[in-house]
Amino acid sequence: MCISLGMISFNCNGDATCQDGINLLPMYGRVQKCKEQLDSDSEFLKESDQKEPNRAKAAIDIMNTGWYYLHQGDYDTAMKRINQAWLLDSTNIAVYSSYVVILDLTSKTDEAIKMLDLTCDKINTRVDPDSPTQMNPSNQMFAEFIVGNTFFTYKKMHNTNLAQYLYAKLDMLNIPQSNKEALKNQLRTDIPEIN
Repeated sequence: MCISLGMISFNCNGDATCQDGINLLPMYGRVQKCKEQLDSDSEFLKESDQKEPNRAKAAIDIMNTGWYYLHQGDYDTAMKRINQAWLLDSTNIAVYSSYVVILDLTSKTDEAIKMLDLTCDKINTRVDPDSPTQMNPSNQMFAEFIVGNTFFTYKKMHNTNLAQYLYAKLDMLNIPQSNKEALKNQLRTDIPEIN
């Protein structure tokens, strides 16, 4: 029996068929990859591990490459590099924030807002590894990264939708109240249209 479920298709043997273009979607579109794509991922991870055994560091390095392409206006290559960073370290919140930027810069604001929600959820579930009942001190850094990225996309697109949404969302982030207010003030200063 051959079936298709949205972006996932199965051949008559029950194997997932290859979906084209998933490397241009955040987290590879969250689809089941075919054998060829899984083999390609394995080869990429093997080569990456040989160059840099610490996958968290390798993810940061390749994410920086993605940001280079993003600044060049090559959003497809930027997305491919950010996806590779996600493949290396899916716990890095900066990867999700990078997806937000690419989606917003490619006029996919609704998808960017959904990704911003996911990013904020990930921040809010982070705890301090030394004191699990406390918020992770790096949450503030990620919140600042998101605010800075939002201003970056605003300068390029002059669209306030994502910035307005983030402004409201800051109240729900797991960071100290005084830091929330400082970030909201920064957004209001950088983007005067925010009320």
